[in-house]
Amino acid sequence: MNDKKKHHLTLGGNARDLRHGKKSQQGKSDIEIWKAFKRGDEAAFVFIYQQYFELLVNYCYQFTQNEDLIKDCVQDLFIFTRSKRESISVTDNIKLYLLRSCRNRLMSYLKKDLTHKSMDAVKGNMFVPVPSTEENIVNLQTRELREERLRMSIKKLSFKEREIIYYFYYQNMDYRSIAELMGYEHVKSARSLLYKALGKLKELFVIAVFMAAAESPAILPLLMYMIDSPGD
Repeated sequence: MNDKKKHHLTLGGNARDLRHGKKSQQGKSDIEIWKAFKRGDEAAFVFIYQQYFELLVNYCYQFTQNEDLIKDCVQDLFIFTRSKRESISVTDNIKLYLLRSCRNRLMSYLKKDLTHKSMDAVKGNMFVPVPSTEENIVNLQTRELREERLRMSIKKLSFKEREIIYYFYYQNMDYRSIAELMGYEHVKSARSLLYKALGKLKELFVIAVFMAAAESPAILPLLMYMIDSPGD
């Protein structure tokens, strides 16, 4: 990746397209937007770029914290997609299409970028998302303790288990989309994996809480509250 030629994406079209790319596509389905993009509609491309660029960058952060590599990957994905717009397949789910394409491209970049680390070792740090904070949580200490124990528990799951939790809870994807993105032939495989991951996560969370109590007995009542209401 270090000697890879960098590309920069320039949005074409007139000023109105650039300012109103999102507005111009309101009310249209994914397949309508994608077909318009394939026909050469720059406003459709601007909309896709504006709608999904940050999502793809955040998605890549689940795999690596190398910001230069992430930016290269996402920019190159959009450059490639626009240059091949006439030949790429039609999709009725733009988010899924871009996530799958981005995942494949990023994994290829990561493999090239590895030096002394194996891919298995790198995967150990992938998909450990920071849970979003809820505005209505009053007890800051409870929230911080809960999130830290949850992060510790998630990190102990397998790569696939962490990945599916991210897709289901952080990207709100359905089982069919998850199965397709993760390469499962049957939807039930994705569902079974999620149930398994959640069961393991619950056990790990309880263990992590009681380990914390052993280290600091004074906070045991607080930790017991966390177990009773882990999703508040």
